[in-house]
Amino acid sequence: MLGGRVSAAASTFVVRMSKPGYSDKRGYGDIMPIGMLTVVIIVSLIILAHLAVVIWLSFADGTPGDPKLAYTAKNFIEVFSDVRTYSVLRETLAFSLVSLLIALAFGLPAAWLAERTDLRGKTLLFTLMAIGLLIPGFAAAMGWLFLLHPRIGLVNQLLMHTFHLAGPPFNIISIIGMGWVQGLNLAPLAFIMTAALFGLAHHESSHLYALVVFPVGLALAGLREQTGSVKASILLHALNNLAAFGLALWGRT
Repeated sequence: MLGGRVSAAASTFVVRMSKPGYSDKRGYGDIMPIGMLTVVIIVSLIILAHLAVVIWLSFADGTPGDPKLAYTAKNFIEVFSDVRTYSVLRETLAFSLVSLLIALAFGLPAAWLAERTDLRGKTLLFTLMAIGLLIPGFAAAMGWLFLLHPRIGLVNQLLMHTFHLAGPPFNIISIIGMGWVQGLNLAPLAFIMTAALFGLAHHESSHLYALVVFPVGLALAGLREQTGSVKASILLHALNNLAAFGLALWGRT
């Protein structure tokens, strides 16, 4: 069944291309999600490459290119035997969690409005998010420090003098405060990544549909060859159809 759907989609696209005067009249709105997703994939690959280099160097004992370069786990043993490492890990995890929640809280609804609704001014929304990516994080952090620092923050000083408070009500240099600032800085990136996924997921081009379904067909065929039975493939196919049905219902709401 799945292979037939792929073949039908591919055949429809070939017949459409063979008609006289055929032209692929996809507008800017159709191409933009694909371009955004391509940029996200490229940037992710670059980040993974840098991460691989860091992991490689963490096992190296010496300078890269030196014939005496050796590999050892003593760096990890030294780090994880230090008690301070675990306190740093806890604070880093808390900071990352707060940053992620703040970024998704702002970026995900904005991406949904841009790709799933008829909101006016979508171009302005994309422009503002692009500008947010260009603002240096250092400048944003300095601005928040001048506003909500416990000692020199203008907002804290104003509230303390106005309401005669014993201490500052806000502390931007806490884990939650720093996570707030970092999350706002990452919100444009979260918007771009999720908007690209929203846009690509609802692209109705038949050849793109075939490209998505074809790997699923290969996975079902491979599962049949590995297990020697079609039961596992039928179960996986049913789960795939159930997920597609659920997404279709969710898209109508």
